[in-house]
Amino acid sequence: MGPTIAQCRQRYREAARGQRILLVDPTYLTHTPSYDTVPKTFLSYMQLDDINIYPQRWALRAMLLAVCFGPICPQQAAIAIPQAAKENAELSALYNRLPEHQHAAADFLIENMPDHDASNLGADFLAEHITYAFKAREQFAWAKDVPDDLFLNNVLPYASLNEQRDAWRKIFFEDFKASVADCTTKGEVAVILNKAVFDRLNVRYSRARPKPDQSPLESIAASTASCTGLSIMMVDACRALGVPARVVGTPQWAASPGNHTWVEIWDNGWHFLGAAESSTLNRAWFKTKASQQIAGDVNRAIYATSFKRTGLHFPLVWDRSITYVSAIDVTDSYAADSKRTATIDSVKKRLSEEPLLALLGKADIALPAQQLEQVVDLVWRKYSKEIKASAIRGKEHKDKAVSYNGKTMRYAYTRVGEKPAGGYPLYIALHGGGGVPSYVNNSQWEHMKVYYLNSVTSGIYLAPRGVVDTFNLHHVSESYACYDRIIENMVVFENVDPNKVYLLGYSAGGDAAYSIPARAPDRWAGAAMSAGHPNGVRPDNYASLAFLIQVGARDAAYRRNKVAAEYHVKIEALRATHPEHYTHATYVHAGRGHGFMDHAPDGAPQKVFANPSEWLEKEANASTTNVNANAIHWLDNYTRNPTPKKVIWDCGTVVDRSGDLHAGFWPTTEKSKMHYWLGLDRYDKDVPLDAKRIVAEFDKSSNSITVLEIGNFVRFYLNPQMLDLTKNVTVLVDGQTLTATPHPNLRTLIQTLLDRGDPNYIFPASLTLSKNPEGTWMLE
Repeated sequence: MGPTIAQCRQRYREAARGQRILLVDPTYLTHTPSYDTVPKTFLSYMQLDDINIYPQRWALRAMLLAVCFGPICPQQAAIAIPQAAKENAELSALYNRLPEHQHAAADFLIENMPDHDASNLGADFLAEHITYAFKAREQFAWAKDVPDDLFLNNVLPYASLNEQRDAWRKIFFEDFKASVADCTTKGEVAVILNKAVFDRLNVRYSRARPKPDQSPLESIAASTASCTGLSIMMVDACRALGVPARVVGTPQWAASPGNHTWVEIWDNGWHFLGAAESSTLNRAWFKTKASQQIAGDVNRAIYATSFKRTGLHFPLVWDRSITYVSAIDVTDSYAADSKRTATIDSVKKRLSEEPLLALLGKADIALPAQQLEQVVDLVWRKYSKEIKASAIRGKEHKDKAVSYNGKTMRYAYTRVGEKPAGGYPLYIALHGGGGVPSYVNNSQWEHMKVYYLNSVTSGIYLAPRGVVDTFNLHHVSESYACYDRIIENMVVFENVDPNKVYLLGYSAGGDAAYSIPARAPDRWAGAAMSAGHPNGVRPDNYASLAFLIQVGARDAAYRRNKVAAEYHVKIEALRATHPEHYTHATYVHAGRGHGFMDHAPDGAPQKVFANPSEWLEKEANASTTNVNANAIHWLDNYTRNPTPKKVIWDCGTVVDRSGDLHAGFWPTTEKSKMHYWLGLDRYDKDVPLDAKRIVAEFDKSSNSITVLEIGNFVRFYLNPQMLDLTKNVTVLVDGQTLTATPHPNLRTLIQTLLDRGDPNYIFPASLTLSKNPEGTWMLE
């Protein structure tokens, strides 16, 4: 477990005190201060040992204690005294503190630093930055190959813009080196840091931040920052771990009001991400806007910071008078990808050169819309080949065990019959038990290994062991990543048809059969719940899968019988509103308790109450009928439609599916925010995401999408089977009609494949529908 927020704050405050900074009131700046003249209001908050008086540089580094004590002493100020670097005895002494191979780094900083830094920064401050920059370069494999010019300009510098100068490097190095220990590339390091830093230190975007150009320690103290403050913090974290990084931004969007600042990191080329928002490289809410910016336009160009002097300055919108922050114009790099289209041959070449994970952050190039099916086939074959060659995946399949976040899901499976042309159906059956000793759950698992097996005529019957022994043994949070992984492996290794994957569960397994398809419905063609309890899960997300409920009329424990019938009523109400959806049946077995026949191989008729609603009212006096209650037989009638024309999404009934955050799982955090062909991976900090319920449907004949319910954002993932991607797509929302052209690209195609490891969920393009702060809908 990492440090608490309180511990982090204390650590940073202690580090700040260790900087030995003198904070003085402006009235004392007319003479050289001594201990006698330091304002007593300051001494009351600091030990005398925390203050050093340097007569030659009495305004030295007046920054970090302002983070801790600024609100108490509002008159404190730091005034820079312009002097040339050569006049500063501290900088002259710097070389004596560094080994000879680091002198060139000191030369670079002294030559390019602003005059006021040369006058006010001391040897301690610079030596620590230089020492730890080299320490990162020597310790981390991804940092060793950084070219010298990039190391000097984009790893070594102690600041990006005009922010106050903090001693952040050692702190970030020590705090986050463990978080990236398993990384192999600079891109992986950046993606992990972009979540870990802000989550651990509890810093969030807010317009109420104290000022736009906060340093890292200022942002930590305030717990809030502007996009600029977040970007500075992210750049510093990357640099502390040896990843070249720089602040990037534009003073004014060309196509809409506002400005923005973000981050670029270097990994065999520059890649962008939004600070505290992007979960992968080269994907962010501002991408389309950035592609419309104007190179050479002082207000509408995109600038990247450079510590090395360039003759061009980074426009600081909060203080246009500052011109000492050097920059380069990188506008064209944001427009380039949209202007070039890959050929089939170039796609083949890319796929032959690097694994899909490496391409994920580099493959944002346009695809020929007329050849998307060929590209999809190429990428799927590449994916399957990589899975089969993976030592991790091979061991999982051989050992019949998948582990995630300290939990291991063991399983047994049996192959039955000949493989159908489209692949084997897969039946995942969950055992009872839960809330009992481990040996009892093991016994229940052994029983489930054969319980429904004789009902399978052709398919793979798989029984997982619950990952814990508590009542929710099948649906703790780690379970979902394991189900995903097992299905993905079975599709590749065992030729399973991903459109014929079914879930069954009895008793505690029945609890999970309610919960799992409600939270991850796009995995399943159908689910059969027997003798379980829903534990409050809503049924809205069952819209596009077949759902069977079975319960004994006398199974009164936890009101399982009544709750099952009431659940039937809820689904019926949803079906009345959406008649083409919510395929379901409920069998209340007459005269039976917690046990009943739901697996008779011959389908022998079972006596059930014909109408669960009537049974709720009349109980034993309700009418009955005889049905084939075999759960496998019932499920075999249904096949998943992975892209239903109409999707209903209760956004509050979800699960964390970000298996990528664990070593060995794919790094695709969008996976946690997907539902069939809808997504919520939105990163617009100006408008918090409002996502409660989304209902949308597409119409291929009109090449349109109609949004019936929404919060303020949705992403549409698109493929050629849904809409014509060579034409404009029309979206109707809140009485408005918007149009946009989808841009199929290799990056989206790869990302969506890695999200779910399913050939039916490979989407070459996406469009986002969002409501801006002014309440206007935008489609891009």
